[in-house]
Amino acid sequence: QLEMFVDIALGYGLLNFIVSIAASRYYQHRRCLEQKGQPS
Repeated sequence: QLEMFVDIALGYGLLNFIVSIAASRYYQHRRCLEQKGQPS
């Protein structure tokens, strides 16, 4: 029973890590596109 909770916790941790990296890359890419669109 305990192994199941450990597996679920590791799964959520890995999912959270992947989602946070994907979100940071998306926002960084979007900010780069916005800077290219605006002449400064």
